[in-house]
Amino acid sequence: MDNGTARKNFIYATSLVAVGFFWFGSVFFSYLETLKAHFEPETAAAITVSLSYGAHTLGILLYVCISAKIKRLAESKLVMSLSFGLSAVGILGSFISPNDNVIIISGVLFNLFGTSGMLLGYQFLCITEKLPQRMYGRAFGFAYALGSAGTTLLALAFGGRCPVGYSAVMVYIPIILLNFIMILFKDKLTNEPAEATLPERAESLAPATGKLAGKTLIIMLVCVFFVMGILGAISGLMQHAYMDINNQINSAYIRVFYPIGLILAGFLIDYNRRMGAIAAIAANAFSFLLVLLIMTPGRGFEAVAFSYILAGFLNVFQVAASMDIAKKAQNLYYFSVFGFLFNRLGEVLATLPYNYIKFDLLRETMLASVFFVILLLLFFLLMKKLYDPVLPDPAFPVQDQTLGMLIASYGITERESETLRLLIAGKSTFEISEAMVITEKTVQKYISSMMEKTDSKSRSTMIAMFAKIKD
Repeated sequence: MDNGTARKNFIYATSLVAVGFFWFGSVFFSYLETLKAHFEPETAAAITVSLSYGAHTLGILLYVCISAKIKRLAESKLVMSLSFGLSAVGILGSFISPNDNVIIISGVLFNLFGTSGMLLGYQFLCITEKLPQRMYGRAFGFAYALGSAGTTLLALAFGGRCPVGYSAVMVYIPIILLNFIMILFKDKLTNEPAEATLPERAESLAPATGKLAGKTLIIMLVCVFFVMGILGAISGLMQHAYMDINNQINSAYIRVFYPIGLILAGFLIDYNRRMGAIAAIAANAFSFLLVLLIMTPGRGFEAVAFSYILAGFLNVFQVAASMDIAKKAQNLYYFSVFGFLFNRLGEVLATLPYNYIKFDLLRETMLASVFFVILLLLFFLLMKKLYDPVLPDPAFPVQDQTLGMLIASYGITERESETLRLLIAGKSTFEISEAMVITEKTVQKYISSMMEKTDSKSRSTMIAMFAKIKD
């Protein structure tokens, strides 16, 4: 795929997902305000979170089950139309009906089939199929950021809260229709072929150790997503408890920091997957930062703002890692939603007990510490498998001592060596950036560094020097 086509697909896919996140995120807060008119605030919040997260999980699982059996059925216009239609019916029932039971059942409908439920699969599949891997982080980061910013602006336009009643219907139904029309144009775009992404890899999921390694990788990655979800939920409870203590903090204003984190994370993860993964794991430590700031009077705004920025890194990493595997293994294309799915499942299980017990800072800090240690152990076991070298069957055999000694004598790094292997194999700068999941600018930086270290006047001279020894 050429750069012009990639940019066009990037704009389309980002816009599609942004519109979906915008209307669904806004409906979430409108639904919470609606329930507050029928129940006590604490009960309304518990119902909204438990019902929404539970229905999201079931909706994503429904998409995965259908996709695993019959991909064409999952992508059919009939199923998409049904999903959008049921979402619209759910919104109508939630904001127009005066009956408590109808409101709750309607909430299940739009959460189950909306763009954080079953429709999420369509949105993420669009990014996975239509974009090269080097754009996944930015596409999701910008889309989520634009959707979140749109929700904030909508709330401010309605006096600090999202619309309810007939106003909500008048706002959301046209946006759902726009989202539906946009997704119908998905098939008109060019797919990014998986073969062009990692052309030299014999084993798509792990080092060349067979199918078992691929299954192990997936299980470990799912566990990381799940533990991240639990930690995120505990941190969120700390965050909301702190905002309740410092009730001068306006949640509609403070959420503007969330898009900042999403955009920063998108750029970092697309620049270097390893660095993005490490940043995402480090971001889980914000639970402990919040504890310190809770005990520091007058630091509420900084605490919550920073926690929102860090949350962006968690979400972008989970989605990009899932999409990477979905792209590499075509029989696992539905894996693109697994990061979101198991993160949400972790949040559901972590928040469920708080419908029956009260939040306790000391207990939650101890829980966060335990899960953080588990996450670190899983992460270090996972890193080598997920972000292994580009070529499992290297162009430079280990037994070629002469070439190995020459590379070492010039001080060429591992990543530069991977770049050199692809250059000798005849790959262009663009193809190398795709294979290594880095930007073209980074590839050029590696090449310039190697030319300087080897005192080569041109790229071709440097390649010829190493190629001659290899042959």
